[in-house]
Amino acid sequence: MDKDQASALLDKYRRGECTPEEERMLFDAFNRVSLPDRAPLSAKAYEHWEAVGLESIHRKIARKERRILHQWRSLVAAAALLAVLSVAYLFLSTPTDTGKYIKASDVLPGGNRATLSVVGGPSLQLDSNQTNIVIDGQHIAYADNTPIEGLSLGKDNFDDDLLLLALTTPKGGTYQITLSDGTQVWLNAASTLQYPSRFDGKERRVEISGEAFFSVAKDPKRPFRVISNGQEIEVLGTEFNVSAYPDEDVTKTTLLTGSVRLCVGTTGTNISLIPGEQAVSKAGSITKQEVDTGPIVAWKEGYFKLNGSLQSIMAQIGRWYDVEVVFERNVDASMELVGEISRDVKLSDILRMINEIDGGLKFSVKEI
Repeated sequence: MDKDQASALLDKYRRGECTPEEERMLFDAFNRVSLPDRAPLSAKAYEHWEAVGLESIHRKIARKERRILHQWRSLVAAAALLAVLSVAYLFLSTPTDTGKYIKASDVLPGGNRATLSVVGGPSLQLDSNQTNIVIDGQHIAYADNTPIEGLSLGKDNFDDDLLLLALTTPKGGTYQITLSDGTQVWLNAASTLQYPSRFDGKERRVEISGEAFFSVAKDPKRPFRVISNGQEIEVLGTEFNVSAYPDEDVTKTTLLTGSVRLCVGTTGTNISLIPGEQAVSKAGSITKQEVDTGPIVAWKEGYFKLNGSLQSIMAQIGRWYDVEVVFERNVDASMELVGEISRDVKLSDILRMINEIDGGLKFSVKEI
């Protein structure tokens, strides 16, 4: 893409006329300008960062260098005395006064952190240098066949014992698991998946609290059922995302491929989804809508896609960086932000990036 083409696309983007494909072309073009591992961000923000020499903040932190900070922190966002402007202005305009940003104490990003346990029994902290555990019906190991040691699962070969297991990620943690039927599950931060050591009978049933992405192995004779916060999802083989955090009053199920049927509440209300649809259940009722699935599953690909309210975005950031987010009373938590930011940068970097998208926000980190 030459300079004139990029300029034309940027003008279309400012006017809100870009197609999804053109938007992706624009981000890709700016991603190739400098560091290849840079977090994708708004074109205008990147232009400003180039001018003030801040591109070094985009470098990813190697997973092996990550460390965990266990102290509780309070992330305070305070609005400056600026009117709330339109989404486009917030996204595309950046102030030259970078002094408005209050440098935060460094908090490293989350990583591969999870606990494997027998429900009601012993537990084991999983290796942070690994990413995935695999159950094949006879034993459980890491994806590279390294055995998981230190957790008694009953017999030497637990294929004869049907056990209820749990994979739990803390705030700042993520992990993957391949279940005994070949179904793959990605767990986001602060989530728990309960599942049997093998699937017996005419169905495959698991339970999720938090957020997970499922790639379900096809088995027409045994439907796959996911229980989450008062709803049940039935599939035969598909890919979908479930967000069912206990501290949120809604459960969201988003379908990428295949088809699913949901049953919600004591009334047994049923609803079916096709790819690109999202079901939202709350207090026993359920609705569905068409959505852009990209931002919803961005966490699985290693980045935050900012395409929603400040409150929802900061909730994601709070879980990943293990911080408590507090909004001062003069902050409009419903304000919309748009952009893409890697999950592999430090907290101080991600706050700087958000500040470059909207200079009307200030951030500080306090330990309490």
